[in-house]
Amino acid sequence: MLEDCIYNNPTPLLNIKNQYIIDIIDSYLPYSHGMEFECSQQSNYDEESFKKIPNIMEVKVDSYEQRYRIPSGLKGMVCLYDICNLMKDMSINNTESSTHYHTDLTDIWSEINVSGYRQQPKGYDYITESLKEWETAFDYSKTANWWYFNDLGTLEVRIGEPTFDYNIIIKRLMQCSDLCKQIRNIVPNDYKLKQLQKQLQELNFFDELEIINQNQEIINNKIIKW
Repeated sequence: MLEDCIYNNPTPLLNIKNQYIIDIIDSYLPYSHGMEFECSQQSNYDEESFKKIPNIMEVKVDSYEQRYRIPSGLKGMVCLYDICNLMKDMSINNTESSTHYHTDLTDIWSEINVSGYRQQPKGYDYITESLKEWETAFDYSKTANWWYFNDLGTLEVRIGEPTFDYNIIIKRLMQCSDLCKQIRNIVPNDYKLKQLQKQLQELNFFDELEIINQNQEIINNKIIKW
């Protein structure tokens, strides 16, 4: 039932109060995402309607392209669902175009060997191989154009179907998330070491805080006895 909602209509999931289940739902979309739709606007298009969508992070629109950014987790799913519904009412799908997906990599951006605006560094061939399974590209001789590391700090995948259908887009965003999980697993060991050191510092902080609390309790008990 959870997956059916996640893939088709996540709105009912907002009623869930159990944090454990919420964490499971959030894990399906662990990163924030941006989407670029190469499409036109209907006469009733209202940019403010999109900006009023709860939790939407960014709206940038011009006559050629519509750009929306959503947060991670359930909030992002519901945000995407609302975006898709509005686009069906206010936008004109261009079946000759493609949807571009941006997945957040800002936390490890300094560790990715990117030296220009759009780069495909060596060692990431598995991304191209994974995207072949989408079967959405028109030209398999131009795989160098399928994806980039964008200097926005994102993995940009450029071969999404031209659609406003939530169930298709959420599937693609999850696949992009899986690719970014793999990227995080192969970043240089220096980054992983920094992450471990950060976690250790956090653990040490809480250990020290516990010692302080214990000492304060001892002092308080002595004062009361005195």
